[in-house]
Amino acid sequence: MVENEKKTYINKGQAGAMGDGARSDNNTFIQGAAALEGIDLKALATELARLRASLKKDSEAHEDADEVISEVAKAEKAAKVGDAASVMSALKGAGSWALETATKIGVTVAAKAIEKSIGM
Repeated sequence: MVENEKKTYINKGQAGAMGDGARSDNNTFIQGAAALEGIDLKALATELARLRASLKKDSEAHEDADEVISEVAKAEKAAKVGDAASVMSALKGAGSWALETATKIGVTVAAKAIEKSIGM
């Protein structure tokens, strides 16, 4: 967060520079999708489908079930088309319940991807 006399700038993502007159030159930015390097996105999509089905079965016990299931569905769709950046973004929103369920049902590729997306 950068505070100016009259303005406050809040960054919730990657930023090279913030604030009035800020500059950022000759930088290289590494995106989070690189964390999925070496993961077969087709296999991940298959496992995410299994995870989504399992989450649906247990959804009554979780207040935020709809949101978590939606994020897993978005990640599955992105994995099917090879969009690693969107997979990472969606899985970050899926959170700990998705990770716990993935581990419990043995979808190890999905569990690894969720761990990487949430910074574990």
